[in-house]
Amino acid sequence: MNDNWRDCDAWRKQHLPMNTTSNEAAKLFDISLSQLYGYYDNKQYDGLVASLNGMINADPDFILGYCLKAGIELLGSNVLLNTNHDAVLQQKASQLNSSLTQRELDHVKAINSLQQGNLIDAVQTWEDILIENPTDMLAIKFAHSSYFYLGFGNQMRDSIARVLPLWNKNLSYYNYLYGMYAFGLAESNQIDQARKMAMTGLDLCRSDAWAAHAVCHCNEYTGQYENGVKFLLETEKDWQVN
Repeated sequence: MNDNWRDCDAWRKQHLPMNTTSNEAAKLFDISLSQLYGYYDNKQYDGLVASLNGMINADPDFILGYCLKAGIELLGSNVLLNTNHDAVLQQKASQLNSSLTQRELDHVKAINSLQQGNLIDAVQTWEDILIENPTDMLAIKFAHSSYFYLGFGNQMRDSIARVLPLWNKNLSYYNYLYGMYAFGLAESNQIDQARKMAMTGLDLCRSDAWAAHAVCHCNEYTGQYENGVKFLLETEKDWQVN
């Protein structure tokens, strides 16, 4: 797992500036993203819920921090944060409007659409963000999850296909794009390509649960149940977090 967490300056250098001036908040944002993508609790930081709460406590005006926290809850995870996320986010965004980038304002807009149950508008806003900011992992993840809930396999595939060529292996979370792409391909009935992308993701990160998930679907959809059982047994230790 990555432990080189990005501070404010590191996020700016990757052309993803945020309104926080707290390095602790910026790093906890990264730590929370890592747990979201990796499907694990980082015990060093007491897990995802504690990381999210610590992030907001470090900077109560951190707009993308609120968006991350609200989005995780609204997109149906089992994480119970017990926050009045929408009201707080809208109030903070209104107070800080003039100091926020268009990307930050669009993330607020997407969360507002999500809060209202309008996944179509939310996902379109995240896609708009990705036109100018193709390495914005918050937009990528939330768009991918929304397409999943909408049952839009082709869009799930194409969303990742558009941004993947604009990435490089030195960017954090690059490896996770392959598992996400694989899942979209599998749901678009492109099984051979899905398996190839999923295995690429697992070569880059053996603990990538979404890539493993895509491999399982490839075996399921082609009736290769024995191969599926064999794969799960051989990779079980890869999912364990000590």
